[in-house]
This record gives sequence, structure tokens and C-alpha cells, in this order.
Amino acid sequence: MTLSFLPQLSGYDPVATSEGSIDPLGLYLISERLATTLVPGLRERMSHPRFLTAMAVGHVLCQEFDEQQVAADGQSPPWMVYEWLLVQALTKLNKGGAEVVGLPGSLKARRALELKQPLSATSYLKNPGTFGFHGVYRTLATEIQLLGRHQLGECGHKLVQVWEKEQNLQGFLSSSSGPGAAFRTKYTTSIRRCLQSGTSENWGWEGLRELAECLHPNTIGREEATFVYGILSQDEKGYRSEILQFMAGDGAAILAMHRSERYFHEHLLAYASTPLAGHLEAILAYEHFARLLQNVWEEVLYLLSQTKTKLAVTEMTSCRAVQDAVALLHTAWVNATKKLAAVKLHLAFENQFAFFSHPLSGEELIEKLIAHHQVIQKAKPPFGKRPWIEDWSKGYYSVRPAYTRKDPPSFSGAYVNAYRSFSLLSFLKDLDHVPSPVA
Repeated sequence: MTLSFLPQLSGYDPVATSEGSIDPLGLYLISERLATTLVPGLRERMSHPRFLTAMAVGHVLCQEFDEQQVAADGQSPPWMVYEWLLVQALTKLNKGGAEVVGLPGSLKARRALELKQPLSATSYLKNPGTFGFHGVYRTLATEIQLLGRHQLGECGHKLVQVWEKEQNLQGFLSSSSGPGAAFRTKYTTSIRRCLQSGTSENWGWEGLRELAECLHPNTIGREEATFVYGILSQDEKGYRSEILQFMAGDGAAILAMHRSERYFHEHLLAYASTPLAGHLEAILAYEHFARLLQNVWEEVLYLLSQTKTKLAVTEMTSCRAVQDAVALLHTAWVNATKKLAAVKLHLAFENQFAFFSHPLSGEELIEKLIAHHQVIQKAKPPFGKRPWIEDWSKGYYSVRPAYTRKDPPSFSGAYVNAYRSFSLLSFLKDLDHVPSPVA
């Protein structure tokens, strides 16, 4: 039997809202393309490489089932049932104190545990193909060729071999005898049972503890960790290998101490190859522009929040963020365009931020920023989103109640967007490849 194991991207959820509370200035798209090229396959929500092993093990278990088979609920395939079981197992074990930080679906599972109800399509994540651990780690598993569409990739096969040996589960992958074969039979039988019922096992099922103990993200074995690190260090497209090498030296301590990707990238520049240095310079230039723009946005929201009525644009021009942007934004725009040209993103940048391509006065800056926000909101799927700021014409504006700011903004110079450094640091900690003083 063949099995289309990896979840595919789901269609758009028809239940839509007119509110667009994410990325009000459209700063995410270019940063995401920069991050994806920097470390292909890695995503910000990834934190534990053990889930790669869990996916490979689950793939072996689910090969017992037909590709088109679904549970009694008419929608949950075998890989989803396996995910219920593992999340359920880890959540139950967490109750004993070994909590998995960053476990996708853990809130839903803890709620089900409190109610003493098994997991199911109705009690688990609304969109598990995106937000469950298969969905979260899918891009990396595909990038490193851990899993193919219908079978384990070569490194996935080797990873399961390392895992079964270290867990004393010889026979799991290919034998009809031995502790691994018994383990495989136990959990394929469980998955079959759950497919028939449309729910996971009851919380008292004895198999949950064994599953959690052999796949817990915090207890990865030494040989398994070495193998996974080796896979991650092989990077033909992006710069994952270079960044990991820097982290394994001083980089991890720099990032852990300062908690700043900007600071981390500035130090990485001194050790980077020419291509990586060009990419980092593009990120630094783009983030400088993005920070200036974001600071003005937060300052405007705060000032508008201080009045119960509308406020004139002339009353907002003297604030620090606006003055900084008046002085620096055009130069930052020109520099970002130049640096992004090296990574072929300058045209997308020029198109997205055309409002800011010329020097602006304080009033012009605020008005163009609000107009830019309106364009961004209008373009959001499926039918556009409402702007955060109401335009009363003649230079007067007000902020809608959902987006008011109680406290004045702080200006740290930190990146607006994220570039996976903390995901890589978390991976290295799990794999025991950072200097011991790093917390």
C-alpha cells in the first residue's frame, strides 16, 4: 500500500472576519522571503527536531493503511490519528513535570485531559494540517528529504534505523519479530482502533506512556541527535550550515545573552561567506527601514489612543518616531533597495513601499503611512480587511477601539520580523550542540 503521509496545504477557511489584525503595514512578505532563502524549510514555530523523528516513525506506522483511508468521522487520515496519539501521550506525560514547550496542539489536548475526553477532529486543532506538528515541521521534513510523498526518504529511513537501535526497538522498521515489531503492531492496532471510533485512545490507555517516553522531544538519544545534526548541517541551497557552525562556536552564547537577531547577524557578518554576508546585509537594511516605519505606526496609534475623538495630523508630527523617520527613512529606503537587489527582492520592495520612495515631511509621512496601511488591508484575502485607523478627511484621524495603545511605544532598534535564529538555537540545545553555559 502507498500512503500520502504528509499533510497538504489546506484551502482557505470560508469562515472569514473583516478584521485584519496581523501585519498592518505589509512588512512580513519580504521578510518571509528573506528568511526562507536564508534557512530553507525552517519556520519560526519550529523548536524541537525530535518531531522530525516522530514524523518518520509515524510514516512507518501509517504504511499499514490505504492511502485514501479516513476515520469514522469521514475526514481524519491515519497520520492525523497518529498525531492525536502522540500529542495525547506527551500531554499526559507533561502532567508529571516533563513539559514540552512548543508542543503544537497542547492547549487543546490539556483541555481534553481536564474533561477526560479523547482527542478527535472536533476537540483537536481546527486546521491540524497547518498547525499540528506535521503541519509545522512539514516544510523542513520535505527540504531535508526526510519524507517523500509516498515513502520515507533515504535520510528518513536511516533516522528510523538509528532511533530503533537506540530505543532498543530492533525490528520496528522491517522485521516481523523483536521488540520493535511488537511495538509497531501495538500502535498500528491502536491507530486502526481509533480510525474505527473516530477518536484517540482513552487517557488511561497504557500505550500512551511508552509512546511518549520513546519520542519525547526533551530526551533525544545521543546517536539520534548526532544524526539529525548531520542532516541539518548539509545545506545545498541556503546558509543553514554556516549559521549552525557559527552558533556551535560563539554564536549561540551571543544570541542567548542578547536575545537580538540584529545583534546576532551583525556578529555573524564577520565570519560569513560573501553570499551569506550579502544576504545578511539585505536583511539588516530591510529591517532598518521596517523599524523606522513600524515605530511611526506605533507612535501614531498611541497618540490617537489618547483622545476620545479624532486628532489632526499636525498634532502628531513632533513625536520622536516621526522626526527620526523624516530624517532617515528615505536614505533607509534607498539603501534597502540597493541591498535587496543583491537577493533579487528590490522590485518587490519598490512596489510594496512606493509611498516612501521620496523624502517626506512629517505630515506627508503620516498621511502616506495611513494610506499605505489602507492599501495593505484592502488587499488581504478574501475580500479585504477593515483599516485600524479611520480617516475623517481634512487631515483628521481616529483609531478603532480594538487597536488602541495604553502605553507609549519603546524604541529598541530590534528587528520587526523574525529570521529563524531562535528556532535554530532551540534545535541545537535539544541536540546538545551548544556550549554548556548557554541557557
